[in-house]
Amino acid sequence: MAATWPAGKTGKRLSAATFPAVSTGSGTAGVVFATSTQGKAGISFCYYLKLSKTASRFHQVKYSTDGGTTWNTFAITSSNTTLTNVTTGGSFFIDPTNNVLSDTGAQASTYWGLFKFDFTGIAGVDNNPNFRVFVTTVFDPANNTSYSPSGAASKYGTGGTYGFDSVTISYSSVAPVELKNFNASIVNGSTQLTWNSYNEFNVANYELEKSFDGKTFSAVTSINSNGKNTSTYSTNDIAPKGITYYRLKVMDFDGQFTYSNIISVNGKLSGNGLNIYPNPAASNITLSYTKVSGNATFVVYTIDGKLVTSSRLVEGSTQTTLDVSTFKTGKYILTLNDNAEKQSTVLLKQ
Repeated sequence: MAATWPAGKTGKRLSAATFPAVSTGSGTAGVVFATSTQGKAGISFCYYLKLSKTASRFHQVKYSTDGGTTWNTFAITSSNTTLTNVTTGGSFFIDPTNNVLSDTGAQASTYWGLFKFDFTGIAGVDNNPNFRVFVTTVFDPANNTSYSPSGAASKYGTGGTYGFDSVTISYSSVAPVELKNFNASIVNGSTQLTWNSYNEFNVANYELEKSFDGKTFSAVTSINSNGKNTSTYSTNDIAPKGITYYRLKVMDFDGQFTYSNIISVNGKLSGNGLNIYPNPAASNITLSYTKVSGNATFVVYTIDGKLVTSSRLVEGSTQTTLDVSTFKTGKYILTLNDNAEKQSTVLLKQ
C-alpha cells in the first residue's frame, strides 16, 4: 500500500480484455484490485486508464468490505472524485447522476485519464483486511441495454481493452486503537488488571497508572504492545487497603497518547460491598464490588423509595457501569442484591 499518489505512468500497463457481448453482463466484467487496509484510515483509490476504440465507453467503480462477496457502487460526487485528462486526443468525464465514468465516445486516438476516489467516511473501508475495488464496464446510461464503443466510428467488441497504470490504494492516517474490557479485581491478595485491544498497529506501549483520589495518577508499570489486530493483556498490582483507581495511558509510536476510562477496586470490601466512582456524578458511574453470583442485581431508588432502574449483573464480575445522565439532580440509593445478601450506598447526582 502506498502513502502518496504516483508521480506518473510507468511505461507499462495492465491490459484487460475479453469483455461480455454488447448487451450482456453489465457491471460484471473488469478488474478487481485487492489490498488490506488494516491499521489504516482515510482510504483513497487512484488509477490511470486508457481505452481502446472498441472498448466500452462507460465504466463504474465498485467496492467490497467482505472480500468480494458483496459489491457496492461507489457514489460519485464532486468532493470525492477527481479526474485529469492526461494526454490529448480526447477527454474523459464524470457522471455523478449515474455513478459512471466515460470518455466522449469520439476519440481519434487512445489517450490517458487519471481518476482518483476518496473513500473517507464510508463504513467498513478503514482498517479492513478484506477491502476490494472493482473497475467494471457498464451499459450506456442512455439506453441501459448495451455497451457503447469508445471510438466514434468504431463498433463495440468483446476484444476491446482497458489499460491500467499506476493503480494505487492510499491512506491518510493510522486507524486508532480500540480498548475493550478494561477491568480490575482483587485476586489472591493482589489487584489483577486485564484489558483487550483491537487495531493496535500504531501503539508502542501501555502505561498503567493508579490514583488514590481519582485525580492525581502515578505510573505503575509499562507493557509493550504486541502490535497485532487483537491482543489480551494482564498485569498485577499491590492489593489496595482502600479504594484505588486505575487508567491506561496508550502511547503511540509518534509520541502522542490517549487515556482509557478510569476503573476502581476497593480493598476494604467484604461480602458484596459496593463502591461508586465518581460520586457525585454527572454522567457515567462505575460500580465496584466483590465477585457476584449469577443471581446478582443492582437497583436504583430515589431517596423517597421510587424505583428508577434495575439491572442484572454479569456472573463473576467485579464492576459495571451505569449512565446516570438522565437522572434528576439529587440523592439516590443504589442497592446490590446477591441471593440473600444486600449492600446499599448513596449516589449524589449533579
